[in-house]
Amino acid sequence: MLEILKQIDLKKLFDLDRVFEIDPAPEGLYIYLAFPFGLLLLAALALAILAPRKSKMYQKLLVKWAYLFLTTGLIGEAVIFFRYQGIVYLGSRVVLYLLFLLFMLWALSICLYWFVAIPKEKKLLQDKKNFEKYLPQGKKGS
Repeated sequence: MLEILKQIDLKKLFDLDRVFEIDPAPEGLYIYLAFPFGLLLLAALALAILAPRKSKMYQKLLVKWAYLFLTTGLIGEAVIFFRYQGIVYLGSRVVLYLLFLLFMLWALSICLYWFVAIPKEKKLLQDKKNFEKYLPQGKKGS
């Protein structure tokens, strides 16, 4: 693992000629990206199994994360395959950068839902319970 990290040159990540190269070489360290994308697929599977056991609010949140991980994992694995096969444009580095950007924006929107919308929903639910607590209940015997 340390040998792989020693081979990574961060200057290459921001070299625009390298990023926008149409047909990058099909060999290199990119193949190790298949592992994180595979982990995202496993995380999506775990969240899909876990989601039905949670409350309605948190179930929706877990489903959002599962869709994010599933989509990113599948597209990432496809890009790695296209790169391995030497398919022009679809296997280029810019596609991986766009995928990373999409992942970050989507994760940000989910976090906003988590930290903004869910507390509002909790407050509305609590207010509704407090209101209904004082409403008259129907008679069950008649």
